[in-house]
Amino acid sequence: MSSNLAGMTTKKSFKEDSKENSQEVVSTYETKKKESEEIYKKAVDLHLSEGLSTRKIASRLGVSKSTVARHLAAYKRGIPVENVKPNCGPPKVSASSRQFLSQSVARQERPTSKSLASALFTSKGVEVTPRTVRNHLNRIDYKSSVPRRIPLLSELQQRKRYEWCIEHREFNWKKVWFSDETYIEVNRSTFPIWHKKGQRPTLARPKFSAKIMCFGAISTQFKSDLAIIDASMTSARYIAVLDEYLVNGNCGFKANEHVFQQDNATCHTAKASKEYFASQNMTVLPWPANSPDLNPIENIWSILKVMVETRAPKTKEALITVIKEEWESLDQVLIKKTIESMPKRINEVIKNEGRKCDY
Repeated sequence: MSSNLAGMTTKKSFKEDSKENSQEVVSTYETKKKESEEIYKKAVDLHLSEGLSTRKIASRLGVSKSTVARHLAAYKRGIPVENVKPNCGPPKVSASSRQFLSQSVARQERPTSKSLASALFTSKGVEVTPRTVRNHLNRIDYKSSVPRRIPLLSELQQRKRYEWCIEHREFNWKKVWFSDETYIEVNRSTFPIWHKKGQRPTLARPKFSAKIMCFGAISTQFKSDLAIIDASMTSARYIAVLDEYLVNGNCGFKANEHVFQQDNATCHTAKASKEYFASQNMTVLPWPANSPDLNPIENIWSILKVMVETRAPKTKEALITVIKEEWESLDQVLIKKTIESMPKRINEVIKNEGRKCDY
């Protein structure tokens, strides 16, 4: 896996940024300058052709008398129209500096207004405040946001993910059962709400909210019953869950026909778990470390959590009831489409040389 591809991708992104920024965003200064030039021309023309007073010219043009007086004074002093200055200063950040800022955003690992202002001064000698940097980045459609948390992938993990994806590009995902555990808690609140500016809303929550661990498995045709685990997951408990809800459950799983997917949690890879898989003649899909983005059930968990949050259960007992009901109501067509995204996920990871795919 060559590092040249990553370099080419970076250069391409810089080039695209430069192309976007070459379509110059008109600054306030440039706009005001054009307006001043137009007023200058019209004011002088009305003064010479009709002999109007400063007050009448101002009334005709819809500007202040002081503006007209300033332009007529400039004309009498022989100042040409192209040298007329607007009633504001020129921009501190030029087109090339704006382009440099967009490239610095792509280059820096954690670009902030302060770090970008420092980089601009170091490289271009242009001294601006972080506020100025924010203003200009806003003009070229950049936004400051808190980064989403994603798994930290080492170089070895990226390489393993890349190799795994190369090996599984033509895999038959119709026979795979994807599984995982997740926590769902009472008082979960992720929905945005409207409020007046400057009045940040608050939500009273207990310090320790009750939460439930769930286990589920999905395939293109079926899903398992949802297991509620009211304790920490050990290999013994994991085996019991698999035995009841997957192998001997009524979900359609057949060990001799299907492939079982799981992540690399300790209880999954324990010796006892491996012995159980062997005793059941189960084929377990090798899975790259730190790869929730490749597992379709992660998307199903997100959908389930939204469905549960919409119903707003207030107690642990109510939470369990709601989780089970919403799991049962999940659309199998939606699950099938989510699993069918596997080739796209794999191709994106290959394109990213093992880095995260956008799923």
